[in-house]
Amino acid sequence: MPREVYCLQRAQHVNNVIRLLDHYFDRRHSSYILVMERLEHAQDLFDYITVREHLNIEISYHFLPQKIN
Repeated sequence: MPREVYCLQRAQHVNNVIRLLDHYFDRRHSSYILVMERLEHAQDLFDYITVREHLNIEISYHFLPQKIN
């Protein structure tokens, strides 16, 4: 996660890169919290699936790409 924070911080001036507003490390849970902007017409993946009741395979490849060796 530190690498992602570093990359986002370095790319803040680039158009079409979501803005990293703040970040924290939660020692209690050993996890990172990233505070990022929410775009006006955005929808998170949970809500997207909830509205559609499922995620078909073609759409899932778009959202969850995997490198095949």
